[in-house]
Amino acid sequence: PLIRNVLSARKIFNWPELNAGQALFYGLVPAMIHLARQQELYKEPYLAKDTAIDECIKDGLVTNRSVRNLLASFVDGDRYKVMEPLQLFMDLAENDKFRWIPFHMTEVLKKLVQEVPSLDENLKVAMTKIENLFREFSTGEESSGMVWENLFLLVVIIRVVSKQFDEVILP
Repeated sequence: PLIRNVLSARKIFNWPELNAGQALFYGLVPAMIHLARQQELYKEPYLAKDTAIDECIKDGLVTNRSVRNLLASFVDGDRYKVMEPLQLFMDLAENDKFRWIPFHMTEVLKKLVQEVPSLDENLKVAMTKIENLFREFSTGEESSGMVWENLFLLVVIIRVVSKQFDEVILP
């Protein structure tokens, strides 16, 4: 089960500074929040993420189109848009939809930008901006409103890059 509220999570994980942005960044998943608190997110099994990304690269699955689909899946939850090796790091939500854990999305985007030179440069710029906004979302102060502005910007950028509403907004 996911955490129900930040106040109880602060007590459970002995993390008084935990805010809503951080909790969402770790997908509201108790194990991830615990590992983040212990600063152990880059140990096993999370290093398996690198292996999955490497597999996508090695098998030629990473293209401009597959990255746009990957980004679209963050908004629409369509698991068929996600490269199969990466599906391991997504959370199954209602109606057979996937739910990305933002921490995992940032790590995937970062590695793809660094290791796939064939990706379009504009797409790489957008991926880096999305990664940075996710990280700012997780570190921002709740009361400033920037956390929620970053979330809004994230969704807009993802929708534009993945062409999810071209016919409506950008005819």
